Amino acid sequence: MDQYADGHILSIWDCFGKKTEESKTWLLDILRKHGCKTVLDVACGPGTESEMLVEEGFTVLSSDASDAMITTAKRNRAARKEAIFSTWEIKLANWLTLPEDIQKPGEGFDAVICLGNSLPHMPLTDGPDHLQLYKIALKNIISMVRPGGILIFDHRNFDYILKTGEPILNTVYCNTLTKRIEQSIDYEKGVPKVVILNYIFPPDDQKQQQR
Repeated sequence: MDQYADGHILSIWDCFGKKTEESKTWLLDILRKHGCKTVLDVACGPGTESEMLVEEGFTVLSSDASDAMITTAKRNRAARKEAIFSTWEIKLANWLTLPEDIQKPGEGFDAVICLGNSLPHMPLTDGPDHLQLYKIALKNIISMVRPGGILIFDHRNFDYILKTGEPILNTVYCNTLTKRIEQSIDYEKGVPKVVILNYIFPPDDQKQQQR
């Protein structure tokens, strides 16, 4: 989480943020199938998906809990001179206080998206209900969706990985710059507890060639 809070992750964000046409088509097909027009991106990062959605004519409100990410998203918005980008709203918001941080339009947004395997960045709590913060966050995120709207999560099945030990697919965020993913499982008293993912990127010269 500290890497997101202090902006360190931005130094390699291009490796995560480069999207393929398949990724773009996948998201657009879902939104258009359900007739969505307004979209809340609750984990926008530097605004990669949000910027694409604005380009495609959606009304987008982007939010993130990281000051560094919000600053970068606003910088990216400022670089776009097309009139449609004047409609793109970007706000600092926390999942735990989302209803106070974000004013939803009418009964809510047509679609709320939480992509990039963002949900696991929420820490577990001590005690019997270690998912307490997750429950609050999910309740708040769901409250942003209008009746009949849709909620899209991009989330790895860590329970399945812990249970089977099977490696995840060697693709992350549908990007083009990740070389491979090394996976390991941390055990506590013989019980699998934590999935560790190590993202391997190509050297800088190869990254430049692939851009």
